[in-house]
Amino acid sequence: GLEQLRGKYEFFILLNSDVEVTEGWDCKLLEAFQRDEKIAALQPKILSAQNPKVFDYAGAGGGFLDTLYYPYCRGRIWNVIEEDKGQYDDFCLVDWASGACLAIRSACFFEHGGFDAHFFAHMEEIDLCVRMQQAGWKIAYTGDSVVYHLGGATLDRSSPKKLYLNIKNSISLIYKAESTFNFAVIFILKFVVEILAALAYILNGKKEFGKAIFRGYDDFFESKEQFLKTKGKKKFSKKGPSYWIYWDFWVNRKKTFDRL
Repeated sequence: GLEQLRGKYEFFILLNSDVEVTEGWDCKLLEAFQRDEKIAALQPKILSAQNPKVFDYAGAGGGFLDTLYYPYCRGRIWNVIEEDKGQYDDFCLVDWASGACLAIRSACFFEHGGFDAHFFAHMEEIDLCVRMQQAGWKIAYTGDSVVYHLGGATLDRSSPKKLYLNIKNSISLIYKAESTFNFAVIFILKFVVEILAALAYILNGKKEFGKAIFRGYDDFFESKEQFLKTKGKKKFSKKGPSYWIYWDFWVNRKKTFDRL
């Protein structure tokens, strides 16, 4: 659909079908691009359609990646979601903008190949944001534009298939973004953590989730060569405050963004 609009518009706004918008949401997104001509894409504040007082899981107040490429957000870390008290009514640079509501310069979208067709349902917007930043562009969040996201319309968040896609796409993203050496180091660390998680699932009677993790790794190795054509050429510098969000959350008990 976007290919048919190539060259006709300066900006695109991509919006999920389960998003409710507010007055002026689109104009505020487009106005935010005026802050910096190097901004390639940005997102609004995304609240939950089910409970408008809290942030949405997918994007919340702007997304970041830790060293192992685990995503987290201002307003949402793992399964802890913050109440919206105006703490993120600002403008800031982020690592990734949510595909639930994504405003993007059309020229940047096409110049960097758009969404990678090998990703499905998860992390394709993160992959695109990383590639654009590797080329010198910036990704941003603006809190004066607000939308409400229902979430889980494509896949339930507790679905084994969602876990499988997250595992496969996360490894694929790292493979594209990092050098061979860095990828090997990150891969080993992630593999240890996630295989332990798979074994825990199996021991707790959730074999389908354990199998989803193993299948994610297996399918990555079967298809990894297809990502070489879109592999980034420059280092990606992360902006978030957490080196390893898993450690901060589970060991240091830092469960809100302001504590990181």
